[in-house]
Amino acid sequence: MLRGDGTGSVVRITARGASLAGFVLEHGGGDLDRDDAGVKVEADSVRLEDLELRDVLHGVYLKQVHFVTVRGVRIRGRAAVRPNDRGDGIHFFYSTHVLAERNDIADVRDGMYFSYSDTTVVRGNLVARSRYGLHYMFSHRNRFEDNRFTESAAGSSIMNSRDVVARRNVFAWNRGVESFGLLQQTTERTVLEHNAFVGNGVGLFLDGAVDGLVRDNLIAHNFVGLQLFGSATGNRISGNAIVDNTYAATGGAADSRFCVDGRGNYWSGDDGWDLDGDGVRDVPYGPGSPLTEVSRERPALRLFLSSPAATVLSWAERTFPVFQIEAVTDSCPLATPAVGVPPMVAPAPPAAAARRAAFASAASLLGLGFLVLLRARPGRLP
Repeated sequence: MLRGDGTGSVVRITARGASLAGFVLEHGGGDLDRDDAGVKVEADSVRLEDLELRDVLHGVYLKQVHFVTVRGVRIRGRAAVRPNDRGDGIHFFYSTHVLAERNDIADVRDGMYFSYSDTTVVRGNLVARSRYGLHYMFSHRNRFEDNRFTESAAGSSIMNSRDVVARRNVFAWNRGVESFGLLQQTTERTVLEHNAFVGNGVGLFLDGAVDGLVRDNLIAHNFVGLQLFGSATGNRISGNAIVDNTYAATGGAADSRFCVDGRGNYWSGDDGWDLDGDGVRDVPYGPGSPLTEVSRERPALRLFLSSPAATVLSWAERTFPVFQIEAVTDSCPLATPAVGVPPMVAPAPPAAAARRAAFASAASLLGLGFLVLLRARPGRLP
């Protein structure tokens, strides 16, 4: 065990090619202006493995470094401290070619925060009870895959960044009036494939997201499945299973395509026919409603959208349309889902064990769906 004196960083690495493994580090300083951390890395080609960091501000702070590996590190922040006064699990500052793999992070400000950090890989991590599980700011050409982000204000947030790829991640049980599975704001050419957005306030949120690809994801049991603003343009959204959300989608003014090469999305609320049996329903589907459009501008109103009165108003509007709204329209909705759809998932269970079981069930069924998709459409998956 390496125990600090409550000031500064517990360990500071300035030697190129150094390794640190197999230690418990605790009791670091708490000065955000000095970026106190369990481990502060200021040299290239450093390896951190099999560490436990506790009672520290930032877990790992990477300062202008390259070709660093952070693997198998367990980080627990100061849960008694207000979230905005905590540090990040792993903080990337002007750092490139970093691999963060199989880390377990909780009770921090942001699980992993990237500032001007390009060409990184984040793989197989668990992040819970944070502000944003993963947060990119002005960071480009990054990839994150096979991670799980839960119980936070947002599972992940991609802001002011280009060419970010997200595959096979689970964004689940990020709950609240203004909570998100994945939030994109001012992004270009983001690729989202084979992810699961389950049980969030908003599953997937796009604002200023341009020329992205949203394909073959599961968006299920969220309050709002998919939320787009008019600034989300040029996106291709197809092959997704949008299932049993309280409201499937909102924000139809966005200039994005929901039908790509004759393939749209599966909407569980669409009961249209597929008379010719080609796998595509015979009429377009529009999942939007005036109530969800109003709540898009006033998120606090979401508290009332599950009320009996709101349910009656939604039914009345579908039956006798009065309002003219620019709703999401899928011109070639799928008759069956292209990705695995789990059975109805109950609201987040209070017991941690029950939550883990629900995640395991959703992940296994999602994986099964990808295998079916792979067999049905060889060569389409990465």
